[in-house]
Amino acid sequence: MLPGESFYIEGAKYRDGNGVSLDRKIAGSLFIQSAEKHFPQGMAWIALLSKGAITGFTEDFDTYRKWESELENNNNVNFIIERANNGDIDAQYTLGVMYEEGCATPLDFKLSVHWYTKAAECGFPPAQNNLALMMKRGLGSTPDNEETVKWYTKAAEQDYVISQNNLGFLYKVGNGVEQNIPEAVRWFSRAAALGYPSAQKNIGDLYRSGVGLGIDFDKAKDYYTLAAKQNCAYAMNSLGVIYQQEYPGWIPDNETAFYWYQKAAAENIAASQYNMYLMAMNREIPGSSEWSEEECDFWSNNYLSKAVHHKSPSVMGMLEYGKKLMVEGPFQNIDEGVLW
Repeated sequence: MLPGESFYIEGAKYRDGNGVSLDRKIAGSLFIQSAEKHFPQGMAWIALLSKGAITGFTEDFDTYRKWESELENNNNVNFIIERANNGDIDAQYTLGVMYEEGCATPLDFKLSVHWYTKAAECGFPPAQNNLALMMKRGLGSTPDNEETVKWYTKAAEQDYVISQNNLGFLYKVGNGVEQNIPEAVRWFSRAAALGYPSAQKNIGDLYRSGVGLGIDFDKAKDYYTLAAKQNCAYAMNSLGVIYQQEYPGWIPDNETAFYWYQKAAAENIAASQYNMYLMAMNREIPGSSEWSEEECDFWSNNYLSKAVHHKSPSVMGMLEYGKKLMVEGPFQNIDEGVLW
């Protein structure tokens, strides 16, 4: 075994959720140790994680450039290619991601699909998942819904939680397959039971909307909480919405709602920033009843501007922001107001 390879093997387990809970931060720390011992696949993956090729790791351009440069030197990419050609499945998968991202290689979707297919045909779930995504988007191949479902299903049946969640979403919305809510519930539930926060959030959505499971706000809250405690920012926002709602047997809790909105807003979730704006305007933030008009304007503008700049889907929010900038006062900016 080469220096740094043992750290890499352990990191790959956390990257893929293979025998352990999927955790890209732990994976990243192990890949750094691998890279520092000059193991090429460790270098590749700390570069890819730092670039944001997969979620769950803090993007850092300087770290990405450092390790991409290291990869480009000393024949490191050729080392990975040689391993892939000799049947190393993880190296094949790694090359697929490198070509998809253009990391120390040309950006080449056809080569990405080539290497994903090699690893996928050997039964490697992460490659099967990524191949499904490429087929769905028509990258490196023509769009193919049948192949998309085929490869997601192969990975999902091996308890690859990302594919289970992706497959659940396809069945929920009828994207490329006939809509099948019970099948969506089945796949979301399997991934949620394995602790995958995005799937837990999706189960919470079903309980909140009543689609497929019947409306149950308490269960929605429980699933959102499970996901939010694993730093799923969208679940944090949904939890804030739940705590603000009024329904039988439930007393709204603005303090807890604001707490979760703040957590999500710190992750640049525009919906939470917009919800904080609404709370500020309605003086629902703890302590806001004692604000002066100037303080209320300051905080509401603060939250609304962040929501707009992070592309809040609420067009009304953008219009309101534009209107507020047009009004005479300390925040007036006619040019910006016309823009929004």
